[in-house]
Parts: sequence; C-alpha cells; structure tokens
Amino acid sequence: GRIYRFQDETHGKSPLVGEVSKLMKEGFAHRDPTELGFLLAHPDQRIRLRAQMTLVEKNAVETLTSAAQKGEGFFDRLHGIWGLGQLGRSKPSVLKPLLSLFKDSNPEVRTQVAKVCGEASYAEAAVG
Repeated sequence: GRIYRFQDETHGKSPLVGEVSKLMKEGFAHRDPTELGFLLAHPDQRIRLRAQMTLVEKNAVETLTSAAQKGEGFFDRLHGIWGLGQLGRSKPSVLKPLLSLFKDSNPEVRTQVAKVCGEASYAEAAVG
C-alpha cells in the first residue's frame, strides 16, 4: 500500500492555523487560569482540551465553575462541566455548583451535568 498526503495550501495559511501552532508550541502550564478559561471557548478542540486539562491540573475549580455556569458559548460551558467532572471523581463536593444546571435551557448541558454527576457517584444529584 501507499500513503498519500494531501494538504490544502489555503487552509495552511489561515490565521487560526498559525494561532493553534503557536499555542501548542508555547504550551499551557505557564498560563494563568483566567487565560485558560478564555481558551475553553477556542474554535479548535485540541486547544480547548489542553486548557481544560491544565485547569484540572491546577485545581482551578472557580474558573471551571464560571465557565460551566456563565460561559458565553456552548463549548466553554461543556469543557467547564467536564473539567469539574474530572475533579469531582476524587472530590465530589466540587460538583455542587453544577446542580443548578439541571434546569438549564440547553438539553446537552443538562445531559452532561447528569453524566459527570453520575460518574462521580454524586449523591446530591440523585432525584427521588
């Protein structure tokens, strides 16, 4: 078999591609939680995931909670929820601020909150 590689020259010159490359080369560990919180809304999923993972490593509960509850976009809200879910597996009490999101207007937000609370066996989220 042969391997062929195709590259869109126009896409490679996009400012977004340059920004992603720069962010990846610089890394995330040195960035403060505020900047990482902003990156949770980045158009590139790789950047959002790295920002989420770094916030979890830094135990930045406040930043993740703010993103989950008040994020302006869909992606930053989800990454905030997922990050709290990661932390909630070892310390379920960080999930408490997510309980208000069970009444969110977005069904995917409600679904993801239920998922992370269930994975953490967070009893406070149980209905009944």
